[in-house]
Amino acid sequence: PLVVEAGGPPELFPTPSSAAAPVRLRHPKHDWLARLDLKWYPVPAVSSFEASVGGIRFAAAPFNGWYAVTEVVRDLCDEQRYDCLPAVAAGLGLDRNIDALWRDAAQLVVTEAVVASFAAARVALVDHHALARGFHDWYKAEMTSRGYCPGNWKW
Repeated sequence: PLVVEAGGPPELFPTPSSAAAPVRLRHPKHDWLARLDLKWYPVPAVSSFEASVGGIRFAAAPFNGWYAVTEVVRDLCDEQRYDCLPAVAAGLGLDRNIDALWRDAAQLVVTEAVVASFAAARVALVDHHALARGFHDWYKAEMTSRGYCPGNWKW
């Protein structure tokens, strides 16, 4: 929900479904994956940041951007999250008792589905290779111009 406070008590407003319609995952080579009904929201949003502007502190300042494919895939695949890998492995016909790398094979298919689906929905997504290259280029430019890098590589 959206929380707005302007001169009175905070008010809650539901987020319209049209504001962030989920991206439904499809795979270009595995039609059966659509039956798993996997989906992810197009815009990552965080509201636990604090912004300081002109000496005024704004708590819970919203921030949004775009996903790296690895963020979406990890949330879909991790056992403690949505744990879709057993279902994907079954769809691929992988024997989870014999194939030691069944998780890797299934995760690659999920990654391909995320990339293809976000592209088809025209939703921004960056892959981990492009992200690493972009950060390295930015880091080199900062070192050249400032002599240090003000950013946190973990973000």
